Amino acid sequence: LFSSAPITGIGKHGVFLNDKYFLVQTSEGVTRYDVGEQPHPADSVRILNCTAIAVGNTGKVYISAGKKVFEYAGWNAIANGPEKTFNLQDNVTSLSLDNNGRYLAAGTYAGSIWLKKLGSSADAKTYALHKSSVNDIRFCKLPDGKLHTFRDEPLHRFPGILSGDSENQQKI
Repeated sequence: LFSSAPITGIGKHGVFLNDKYFLVQTSEGVTRYDVGEQPHPADSVRILNCTAIAVGNTGKVYISAGKKVFEYAGWNAIANGPEKTFNLQDNVTSLSLDNNGRYLAAGTYAGSIWLKKLGSSADAKTYALHKSSVNDIRFCKLPDGKLHTFRDEPLHRFPGILSGDSENQQKI
């Protein structure tokens, strides 16, 4: 699909912004592509050490770089700077939002999972669960609505999160 659409840097993630645009996150930033018969770059933003991206149902955009996660009101607001900046202890390797946009999760290079309830003044929680980098993280709905560890020991009443690759997935 995007073989004719050039990117700079090392491609990392892709996500739909809406039904008209697709975002490609690379090591050098994020490029917005117009989705059509011949996808082409519409515009881009340069973000050094860009590591992950997530887009909420409301259009909010979350971009990580190094040990920071930036929250933007939307793609067009990126030039104005982030609405919020979240500082983590370790370099971020992956991001995910739950379907309702209430929780933001980040996997880190050090193997921890950072979880923030958005819109809350409460501090984010960090869970040291892996011995290696958490390169993929996503939310899933568990039947009991609790957040579980691999051993199914309840930690909190948050939506479930899956982390790890398809062969080594853990419920936390």
